[in-house]
Amino acid sequence: MLHDAEGLPVIGLPPDDDEEAATLRWLPIEHQGQRVGTLGYRPPEQLMARMEHVFLTRQQRNLSIIIGALGLASLLLAGGLSWWLGRRTRGMALATLRLTEGDYGTRLPERGRDELSRLSRDFNVLAATLEASREARSRWVSDIAHELRTPLAVLRGEIEAMHDGIRPLDHESLDSLSQEVKQLERLVADLRLLSQSDAGALEVQLAPLNVADSLRQRLDGASGWLEDSDLSLECRIPDAAWIRGDASRLRQLWSILLDNTCAYTHPPGRLRVDLENAADGIRIRWDDSAPGVPPSQLARLTERLYRVEGSRNRASGGSGLGLSIATALVKAHGGDMTAAASPLGGLRWTLRFPPFDDAMLKEETE
Repeated sequence: MLHDAEGLPVIGLPPDDDEEAATLRWLPIEHQGQRVGTLGYRPPEQLMARMEHVFLTRQQRNLSIIIGALGLASLLLAGGLSWWLGRRTRGMALATLRLTEGDYGTRLPERGRDELSRLSRDFNVLAATLEASREARSRWVSDIAHELRTPLAVLRGEIEAMHDGIRPLDHESLDSLSQEVKQLERLVADLRLLSQSDAGALEVQLAPLNVADSLRQRLDGASGWLEDSDLSLECRIPDAAWIRGDASRLRQLWSILLDNTCAYTHPPGRLRVDLENAADGIRIRWDDSAPGVPPSQLARLTERLYRVEGSRNRASGGSGLGLSIATALVKAHGGDMTAAASPLGGLRWTLRFPPFDDAMLKEETE
């Protein structure tokens, strides 16, 4: 600041207080030996400190504004995001509630590629699976009722005929009743086995087993059965093929396949059984001659109570559970069973069992 000779300010405002005035330095201005004014200024150290103070004050103010703006933006964003997530999660909660109440037709919209969209897709898959399971269960109960109704109706009719005196109560009539009761017993036993398989409680005692011997013995024992059905047998079975298996369950498996072949193959027919030690395990190919199965129906042969329309139908007998049981027995041994067209003109079943290596066999033997 600049003061005149009398000390009055010319440029600049006077100091705010005595403390600020004490920080100023005064330099007299003289002209021809006479004092004409006074120049007041701050030392460079104080000037730099004041500039730093001003800079820090402005930075703090700007930082406060930025923090306030970010906080407000964060609140707005969090509010919008929570509303969006809440709406979607409430929709999922309501859909889950409807699902628990039995409304398996409930579906969630699948939008985007985020985690909630993937969760919606998984929810829809679960709902579709439950809906299919309910339909299969309803169809299963209906089919079982239909299968039980037939032998029960026959039993009731024969018993009423005997009661009314239309049919005599002799050994022939009792044998007919006994056959119907046995049919019911077989059906109930098959249903029990399938229910155990579904529950994972199928009793299978796995131990080292030469499946080649098991298959050969069963085919040899069924030679008379095949001759009565006018079927010729061709076998290519090696001496040894080891798996972990249950001898009684495998014999039941071979009997189901034999029964299926004898029931549905037109005489004179052929049955060819091949067993080989493949790289992926033990493979058995079971081929019979005509009639065949349409390709569109091959995948459904192992469905419970399913029968092919036409040549392989109920007229040949059976409850429609045999192949389902066979599949369950193969799975219980860790294998799989698939159907395909046979080069003999009929049906080919391919059974695969996991291998049982020599080292494990030696350990089991020791």
